[in-house]
Amino acid sequence: MGIFNKNRKAETSKNIDIVEKLKPYVDYPIEKDRKKELLKALDKKIEEYTNENGILDFQEVLDELYDSCFEIKEINGVEYTFLVQVLSLYIYHVIITGAPIDLEKLL
Repeated sequence: MGIFNKNRKAETSKNIDIVEKLKPYVDYPIEKDRKKELLKALDKKIEEYTNENGILDFQEVLDELYDSCFEIKEINGVEYTFLVQVLSLYIYHVIITGAPIDLEKLL
């Protein structure tokens, strides 16, 4: 058994609320309504780029965010950074707990 599986079992058995510990890392100067809008869009992209085996193609999600920021200009640099950070925390949460994070809990 790999080290990650051991850590996952240890973390989930302690019932640690990881989301509360992660929230300070996504505290960006963005209005709450806009954050909610961005998180819904990110959630949609995560769903879109997760295959039937539950594997997320995070590179495609990052490419979509990059295109939205710099080509389409739907989001600005701060919002882009926010979404990249949230995506990183999403992946971290899946690795640690084995379950996806509820993105709205990050508001």
